[in-house]
Amino acid sequence: MAWALYTLDHCAYDEEENMDWLFDSPWTFWLILALLFAIIEMLSLDLFFLMLSLSALITSAISPFIEHFFARGIVFAVLCILFVFILRPPLLKRLNRSAGNTVTNAKALRGKTVLVTEDVTAESGLVRLEGEIWTARTSGALIPSGSYAQVETINGATAFVYPHVSTLPEGSAVTPEAE
Repeated sequence: MAWALYTLDHCAYDEEENMDWLFDSPWTFWLILALLFAIIEMLSLDLFFLMLSLSALITSAISPFIEHFFARGIVFAVLCILFVFILRPPLLKRLNRSAGNTVTNAKALRGKTVLVTEDVTAESGLVRLEGEIWTARTSGALIPSGSYAQVETINGATAFVYPHVSTLPEGSAVTPEAE
């Protein structure tokens, strides 16, 4: 029992000593803050917390040269304002530029050439579109099985098609395997 009390006395956690170390080494506070902001940025992906993380990281690097915590806080605030209002907008514009003109989903399928696998009428039909079988309809005349058509629009899981304007020769690049 005495051994246990001796061990507890000598291994006691001194909270004040650890907190003193944190404030005696000011760069650790800013580094921990930078890591927290980086983790939040990974969840938000808006570049706002990345700017705060960069500001805290730079403040951590220069904090051994600045004596007062208040002065380091001002440096951090100025860097945040500069990064958020000067660096972030061009980065966001650059990231969003690539996604702006990308056509996706049903709009990306308009105009695609399809192989008719079952006669397409106004009431029934099947086509192979991008390697998958889709239900199809046409507003015109019957489109026979084995011929090619083009997608006019997509409504739900149904492709509205019209006959292909030109007949594709045998062995053309558009085959059921290629689609």
